[in-house]
Amino acid sequence: MRVIKFIAIAAVLFFLSCSKMSTQQVLDTDFLPPSSRYFQIQADSLIYAGKPFYATVFALDTATSQVLKSYNGTLNWSVVGAGTLTVLSNDGWADGKNTFTLSYSDNLSPGQSAVIALSASDASDKKIRGTSNNITAKAPVIFSTYRITVPAQTYMYSPFTLKVEAMGSDGEVFQNYTGTALLTALNSSGIFMQTDGVTQITGLNNFVNGVSTNSVEFTQPHPTLQIKLTDSADSSHFAISSPVQVAIDQLGFSAIPISNANTLRLFWNSVSNATSYYVYEKQAGNWIALGTVSPPATSYLRNSLAAGTEYEYRLEARDASNTVLFASQTKATPAPCTTISAGMANNNIISTASWTYAASPYCVQDNVTISAQLTIEPGVAVRVAAGKKITVASGGTLVAQGSSARAIIFTADNALATPGYWGGIEWLSGSVGSAISGGYGGGSILSYSLVEFAGPGVAAIQTPLWIEYSLFRSNKSTNAARAGGGFYADLGGSGTNAVFVRYSGFSTNESTVGGGGALRIDGSGTVTIQYSSLTTNLVSGGAEYAAAAYIVPSSAQILSSYFGSNKAVVSADGGLNLTYMSGALLLKGNNNTISAVTFEKNQQTSSFKNTNNGTWTTHYSSGSLLLTGSGNTIQNSTFSNNSGSASLTATDGGNSLNVYNAGALMAAAGSLTLTQSLLSNNSAHSDATVGHKYAYAGGALLVAAGSSSAMTDNRFVSNSASASTEASWDCTQRIAYASGAINLLNASNDVRRNTFQNNSSTASSVQASCGSSPTGKAAGAILAHAQNNTINYNTFSGNTADGNQAAGGALLYRFFSGNNFSYNSITGNKSDQSGAVYLLGDISLGNLIASHNNITANGRLNITGQDRSLFLNASTTAYFQNTHWGGQTATGDGSASEKCSMLIFDSETNGGSSCTGSTSGTIDVTGAVATAWPLCSASSSLDCVGAP
Repeated sequence: MRVIKFIAIAAVLFFLSCSKMSTQQVLDTDFLPPSSRYFQIQADSLIYAGKPFYATVFALDTATSQVLKSYNGTLNWSVVGAGTLTVLSNDGWADGKNTFTLSYSDNLSPGQSAVIALSASDASDKKIRGTSNNITAKAPVIFSTYRITVPAQTYMYSPFTLKVEAMGSDGEVFQNYTGTALLTALNSSGIFMQTDGVTQITGLNNFVNGVSTNSVEFTQPHPTLQIKLTDSADSSHFAISSPVQVAIDQLGFSAIPISNANTLRLFWNSVSNATSYYVYEKQAGNWIALGTVSPPATSYLRNSLAAGTEYEYRLEARDASNTVLFASQTKATPAPCTTISAGMANNNIISTASWTYAASPYCVQDNVTISAQLTIEPGVAVRVAAGKKITVASGGTLVAQGSSARAIIFTADNALATPGYWGGIEWLSGSVGSAISGGYGGGSILSYSLVEFAGPGVAAIQTPLWIEYSLFRSNKSTNAARAGGGFYADLGGSGTNAVFVRYSGFSTNESTVGGGGALRIDGSGTVTIQYSSLTTNLVSGGAEYAAAAYIVPSSAQILSSYFGSNKAVVSADGGLNLTYMSGALLLKGNNNTISAVTFEKNQQTSSFKNTNNGTWTTHYSSGSLLLTGSGNTIQNSTFSNNSGSASLTATDGGNSLNVYNAGALMAAAGSLTLTQSLLSNNSAHSDATVGHKYAYAGGALLVAAGSSSAMTDNRFVSNSASASTEASWDCTQRIAYASGAINLLNASNDVRRNTFQNNSSTASSVQASCGSSPTGKAAGAILAHAQNNTINYNTFSGNTADGNQAAGGALLYRFFSGNNFSYNSITGNKSDQSGAVYLLGDISLGNLIASHNNITANGRLNITGQDRSLFLNASTTAYFQNTHWGGQTATGDGSASEKCSMLIFDSETNGGSSCTGSTSGTIDVTGAVATAWPLCSASSSLDCVGAP
């Protein structure tokens, strides 16, 4: 052994003596062939194209994997996969290790990635090489565009939150954005303003982690305003917001010269939830707070002003957290009156004239007759004495065109005036109305005008009229011939006249004589109400009425408008031909269109007594909308928190017909199309006591007469209904019918792809001492009274019903013939009678066809341990074929034990729990399946259940 070791050492020493290698080189086995070496390459697993990254290389011995500390060769680099590498620098070899700074490039789109590896080889011997770990090479995330969040609707001068997010090429928020976004308001003449209303925003540079949040407002109304943001450094990076509807100012803020030449009276509408009103005056270009007004007060006196000097004011309605709910601005000039009295030239205008801002205010002490053209300039205030009016006579034209900064004001000459104080403005037949052809084309007009404390505010007799950007408030009608508190129009019978109302508001108007609390339009012609708001109006009398609007002509267009917190409260005694009542809107014609309209918190309450053998006609009422014609269409609209209540009592032999009431919407006759709308939290109550026939209530919708209505792609959520009756004085049985969502009294309706969730109803019929059986019938979602109805592809869940004779948690069918109930999902519904469907039919009316339904986990109210889905009391057959019963049955053999798991039998209706006896008819459950049908994912899906 010692000899061998000596020989080896001698050989090494001889090799060293005969070569120029260092001892370290020998230890690194540099004397071995080069191919016995290789490179180990370590790099980050994620790199970005075009960005520097690092790769560390170790020169290693193939046999021992030891680092060759003396290696100092030159490397050639390449990419395994697509792309190229550039060597930017390296640290130099040290102890067999070198760190290189590299850059990768490829034609990747921003945010795209590719998997590559790095390859390095010795420049003098390509056999010495190495390959890195797999690397994800990604195109660098760069700023790409903006994501803009805006409300669907806002109001003039009312601050709203504009949220802007800088978005990277990967679709995520680009947190490193430090640029400036330039703002442009598209399709609008308005100025984009900051909250203080002074400084125009030219750019946003307040991005924090890629997000900019701003409080902004608009000073002009517009139907489809959009915001465009453009990067100041690169105009190719921009975004456009979704449309914003900028509605007319809801405060109706006005400044009116009163009493003397140095006083202004600031006045505005009351705002729900406002706890304070802040009043500002612009002084030397800045808003200076004058004071705070606490509700219910809605006015402020500004004294000691300079006559002839224009002043500008701002009002902010704030809630308890000091959040600005609404804001408004106005301008006015205190000045002495230009008097208009009997015998003066300006009292009887027979030649072209103008009422100028310089001569404002105009104090009208006697009636004014306009027989030529009168033009009223922006900012003019017209103060009218008690009982006096402005009449546009034959040949006369009234052009009242204000501006957003200076509205024209028609008001009372008394700061303590009440609604109906003066006679209003009236266009007589033969006067020059508005030229309307796709827009306003000349003639009379009301634009940016305020009409208040009149009775009614405006009347147009057989005269077309264009009204825009105007506000009607605190007006009142007590004249049945002019039964519209804010506005009345009689279009005549020719059908050529028109009323066009847009961007306008009607608030706190009233009618005591029926018609419309805010407006009434009679006759035949064209009616359009668009981008307008009708709120807190009242009707308190009359035979036919609507709290907000009563419209007779057919083909009316009610578009993108709001009906809120209107109220109809009427009571009467005696025989009255009372027929139609609505808490907000009543349309009497045919083929009307309601699109993108919101009905919210409207209320109809009626209480009537019928004594001394009086006779009432049928009673129709609705919490927010009542339709008496046919062919009406409602789409993309919202009905929420509306309520209807009707109570009728007959005594001393008095007799009445039926009582119909709906929480949100009623079609009293003809066909209705209701689509893509939300009806939620509406309620209805019908109460008929002694001497009446039937009481019907629909929590959301009641279709009272006619046929062929269609309700598709809607959501009915948390609506409720109750109905009660009492036997007549002659002991004739009366019946109460209530449905939580829809009450269908007519035939051939199509109810398809709707969602019915958490609706409820109760029905009670008390026969007093007459000894008759109770007859209250209730349905949690739908009560179908007639034949040939199609109820398919709907979802029913969490609905409940409680009736003292018959109740279905989801549905109650009164008659069967031609009805089709298929492809529905009915889960988790309950009633005291039948958890899902109650079948109350007649053998003479045929059979119910029902197939491909999911009927699962429906139960009994107040009775635990029973999961009963159906009840059939008619001597006929109901076909529930190819249906899933939630595990209750899987064979479909129709045996008694199988039916017992699904059905409620007669013996159970009065509190019994045994599954004995039989139903009055037969239920065919052929083809029952153990697995549920799939839920529909699209309207075109087949063999599925529920609303997609």
